[in-house]
Amino acid sequence: MPLFSLQPKETTEELFGRDNEIEELIRLIRARRWVAVLGPRMVGKTSLVKAVNRVPESIGIKAI
Repeated sequence: MPLFSLQPKETTEELFGRDNEIEELIRLIRARRWVAVLGPRMVGKTSLVKAVNRVPESIGIKAI
């Protein structure tokens, strides 16, 4: 997969420099907090959510 693709990334390994955001999102999900990922277009919101999407299932939390 090319580095600059318009398709959302699917795993945390594909994201570059987003470690803090990934950790914070996982922390909020585990704390069972409501989370909204907001930002301008094309900054990686969908990629961030898709990459972290498996966490809720593994700890028994329903997520959208």
